[in-house]
Amino acid sequence: MICSIAMLEVENVTKSFGGLTAVNGVSCAAEKGKITGLIGPNGSGKTTLFNVITGFLKPNAGRVRFDGKDITGVPAQQICRVGIARTFQLNKPFASMTVIENVMMGRLYGNEPARKLRVARDESEEFLALTGLENKRQVPAGTLGMVDRRRLEVARALATKPKMLFLDEMMAGLNLREIEDAMALLRNLKTAGMTMMIVEHIMKALLGISDHVMVLSAGRKIAEGTPKDIVCNQQVITAYLGDDHDA
Repeated sequence: MICSIAMLEVENVTKSFGGLTAVNGVSCAAEKGKITGLIGPNGSGKTTLFNVITGFLKPNAGRVRFDGKDITGVPAQQICRVGIARTFQLNKPFASMTVIENVMMGRLYGNEPARKLRVARDESEEFLALTGLENKRQVPAGTLGMVDRRRLEVARALATKPKMLFLDEMMAGLNLREIEDAMALLRNLKTAGMTMMIVEHIMKALLGISDHVMVLSAGRKIAEGTPKDIVCNQQVITAYLGDDHDA
């Protein structure tokens, strides 16, 4: 699927590690201002595809274009400068720095970096308010619990002023109330115009917020469409539940 107003275009991307092909000829696109969900069983290649798009891995084949520019193989630090930010499954803030100082790092070194510390601090306060961390701005980041670390990861990513945000397992380990809060945050970001691609194992949450969903299995794209299309797709049901499942 290549949208006429796609912000991101991935064409026939392949990534191998020795004899293992983790992503095999995958093509996809993300439409500007929309949420694209990426799902698949464990080991299906979701995070590897994220890592290729965001510059942490170079593909063996294929092309990646973002906002009209070829960014194939561009290093991660330069990817950030063109307007892509991401979160990680394992959150690793600057533990000895305060929460607001962590966010300020994004404003000082991301896309369109702030030129003054005062500006970086003022704008960082806005991202803390957006992610519900305003009351913990002076807390050392290393003392935060899991939920707040996830919030800080999103705030740090937003502080780089991205055009597109990639979220990897943002809701893993959260309880029902926390998942609902996370979904509300993502809906607010979408309303503000943010383009997002999300990897998530919590199917109900991902299907509840995504405009378009792509499914990987064993490194290949096996389906894509609206959330309604995906839940009724027999290939997807088989990939998750096995060949013996009676649909």
